[in-house]
Amino acid sequence: MSKKLKIVIALAVGIVILSLGSGAIVMASTGTTTTTTVTTTTAQCNGTVGNGLYSAVATTLGVTEQQVADAFQQAAVQAQ
Repeated sequence: MSKKLKIVIALAVGIVILSLGSGAIVMASTGTTTTTTVTTTTAQCNGTVGNGLYSAVATTLGVTEQQVADAFQQAAVQAQ
């Protein structure tokens, strides 16, 4: 490989790295945040809507599904 080709490749790689790095800095500096509002009702907590999630959380934490549902309900009330 010729010396000239090595220089061209090195410059091309450098330009790509700089452009990706500057794009990442711009994206990080914008500080865009997303806020999601969650509304939970007693019917949703005790119905089939949340059973899969509540069951998984209850199993992981070693508590009952009702305790998980109550915790989500309490958190929803406190968040308001």
